Amino acid sequence: MSAKYSSYSNTTVEGIGFAMGLERLLMVMEQQGCDFPEPQQCDLYIASMGEAATEEAFRLTTQLRREGYAVQCDLMGRSVKAQMKYANKIGALYSVVLGDSELEAGLTPTVIAQDGIAIIVNNDSGITELTSEQVKDIYTGNITTWEELQ
Repeated sequence: MSAKYSSYSNTTVEGIGFAMGLERLLMVMEQQGCDFPEPQQCDLYIASMGEAATEEAFRLTTQLRREGYAVQCDLMGRSVKAQMKYANKIGALYSVVLGDSELEAGLTPTVIAQDGIAIIVNNDSGITELTSEQVKDIYTGNITTWEELQ
């Protein structure tokens, strides 16, 4: 079987392929009672600015994953703002921004602190304690009323 390599080229390559709709696969797995594991907490999100920084972010991500850390980086060419929004969305414990200019200067990223927050709850709410997951759900908008916590 031959297929055109690119719409901009007349080059053809030999190959074989297979496709299946992901939704149909998930439906079959659900019908068979397959367990779907919870996603692993992201330890670190490496955002990047520039081509060299993106390559270094990917290299660092691969290295840290091999060492057992749950690390993610951008592979879609998003803006730093979009990358930071995504890091927040997935609940990354730490994030770092790596840029081409920092790499050219020979600088390396170092995490120096994790942000801490204090949650203050009205005494009349009846809430006496919150889990980290509940706090995350409050800040991401998944929980919007105190009643959802009781």
